[in-house]
Amino acid sequence: MLSLLSLAAQALLIAAAFCGLGFLVLDALRAGRLDGGLGTRFAAGAMAASLTATIVAAWGLLNLTGARVLLIAVLALAAFGWWKHRARIGDLVSAVRSWRKEDGFMIAVLAVAAAPGFFLAAAPEVSRDALVYHLPMATRALETGSLAPIPGNVYSFFPMGAEMIFALLFSAFGERATAVFHWLSFVFCLGVVRSVSAARFGKIVAFWTALLIAATPVGMIVAGYAYVDWTLALFIAAAMAALWTFDRDGGQSAMIVAGTFAGFTVSVKYTGLTFAPIFFLFALVLAARKNRVRTGRLVGSFVAAGVVTGVPFLIRNLVLTGNPFFPFLFSLFGGSDWDAERAQSWAMFLGNFGMGRGPLDLMALPVRIALFGKFGSSQFDGMLGPVFLVLGVAAVLGGVFARRDLPAGSGLVALAAALAFITGTHQARFAIPLLIFLAPLAAAGLSFAFTAGHIRYIALSWALVLATAAGSAAAAYPELARIRPLGAATGSESDDVYYMRLVPAYGVYDVMNARLGPDDRVLSVLTGNLEYLFHVPHYSDAVIEDYTMRRILKKAAAPDDVLAELRERGFTHLFFNASFLQRSLSERDWKLLTAALKGRARLLARDGAFLLFGLP
Repeated sequence: MLSLLSLAAQALLIAAAFCGLGFLVLDALRAGRLDGGLGTRFAAGAMAASLTATIVAAWGLLNLTGARVLLIAVLALAAFGWWKHRARIGDLVSAVRSWRKEDGFMIAVLAVAAAPGFFLAAAPEVSRDALVYHLPMATRALETGSLAPIPGNVYSFFPMGAEMIFALLFSAFGERATAVFHWLSFVFCLGVVRSVSAARFGKIVAFWTALLIAATPVGMIVAGYAYVDWTLALFIAAAMAALWTFDRDGGQSAMIVAGTFAGFTVSVKYTGLTFAPIFFLFALVLAARKNRVRTGRLVGSFVAAGVVTGVPFLIRNLVLTGNPFFPFLFSLFGGSDWDAERAQSWAMFLGNFGMGRGPLDLMALPVRIALFGKFGSSQFDGMLGPVFLVLGVAAVLGGVFARRDLPAGSGLVALAAALAFITGTHQARFAIPLLIFLAPLAAAGLSFAFTAGHIRYIALSWALVLATAAGSAAAAYPELARIRPLGAATGSESDDVYYMRLVPAYGVYDVMNARLGPDDRVLSVLTGNLEYLFHVPHYSDAVIEDYTMRRILKKAAAPDDVLAELRERGFTHLFFNASFLQRSLSERDWKLLTAALKGRARLLARDGAFLLFGLP
């Protein structure tokens, strides 16, 4: 329990730090009246900290000491920001004191939806992508002080906007703070949706809209991982809030802030490249409707601001590989240490998610991803739950019957976001940004449904929303039951036992890290590339995980040739999944490898099919 309280205090400190810094950022941009409440301030502060850390890393100075100094500067500026806006503290206290019973009920329900993510964040990180590249990218920055990629790990060329924040927090608070930040992104994203919706449609409609997003099973689970999906969603929501502010006030400062948030989505995740043009379209429509004379100037300021916040990691990749979008678009731009075979394999891997891509499959996509997705499976790797269907129906109602209550172009950008998901990777968590684009339309639709009909239909609508939210939350239970994070979160289960339960071959990693030293080097083959768990020098291939081993075996004519080539490449140990490797290699190559190891190499550790050999 003490560890949970400590983590809660840490979460409050992180939230206060980025909100306080965000006050100063928005003051500097003359956008103090920006919609979205504290959520947009949190986003502004996190963005400023990330971009500053990126600049420091570009100069090679973001080592452990540099990160801690920068974090201290963030905390100092945040304290000044809160002092400058100290009236906000009084406003927050007054708002809490004025809560009615229904306000307490709404906050409690949203807190229940957010609780699983907090418990997952409080436990050791076991999610695959966090172990493969999100956490390793942060620790790599601290080790090298720079933006240098991890050798062999193609994912380390992904944008690092969120990982720069991870690095700052990791330097002072450790691993769990990174997942806490992602969970806070989830909380503040809901806060932005609720704040913006309440301003136009009232707090009841705003609550239901936020709940329909919060109760998605994949959203609840992913919120507690050191991922970037909810951070991306937060900046999408913040950009939407800024454009809604522009629609209300017409000021250029709101357009500039919208551009910075929209551009920063590209620095958080490559899928931001899809959303940035959508936001450009939204800004163009709003600017033309608000002030035709100044449309060019307004949209120009949006684009300029977006370029500043969106290009840092594209420039890095251009310098390092010649391809700003590396490893994507390989056929157009190429890229170092990559080839068409691996690019094609990755495209096939991403295309395997979902339940088909034929016309009928795409028509059934909303129902399938809502009701039939499975965690840890190519079948969407999660589910959106029944709430997604209710959110979609409400969005259609809003687009058809209540579009006059929305900024011009709201339906168009939601449709564009839907098309972007349909034509992209069909992973459930990749649909989280779509929920944010649908939220304004859904709020308008819920407002229409709750006010246009007879009281009995209004009560039925409320019951339907609450029931589907409860059903969706219940759909997340099997995954939570599999993980069981509460024991590790409270300290009643040790971290090692938790890892043993959930991470394949953790026992081998334990032996490897205990017995091997800095002079050793491990070749990891088909083990899942869990980069974060390696504490010794190693090399793993991404995407085609036996790429190096295949080339070694193809070149070898005899068992001794295999060992000689491994030694020539500097490897002292071999770690592989025998079951996977036997299936992936030809019969000739498998026999050659086993002959090379038999009687020559020492078996140091074994966990099921996972083997660690010491090479002679």
